[in-house]
Amino acid sequence: MGPPVGVKTKFFGHETGTAASLALFADRTKAPVVPVYCIRNSTGKITTVFEEPIEFMEQGGTEKNISFMTQVYTSRIEDIIKKYPHLWLWLHRRWKPFRE
Repeated sequence: MGPPVGVKTKFFGHETGTAASLALFADRTKAPVVPVYCIRNSTGKITTVFEEPIEFMEQGGTEKNISFMTQVYTSRIEDIIKKYPHLWLWLHRRWKPFRE
């Protein structure tokens, strides 16, 4: 996903474009973002996990804030996938070349 709706990020070591909307909302509100996801245990029961909030970190302007925070959120998603790789499913071509 390239501009104007995406920014360049690294995801599992690959450069790609990532939607910037979450970071845009955080930049406008300065609100923390709470990572939330569901996991299925061995009995089939689904648990909703609420992680610690990710605080907004000012980087010196909206464009820098959005780029930085999008990478922070992307890295958190990567960490969650590493914890539960057997539960992850991606339905689109995630590593398309980033075109500015």
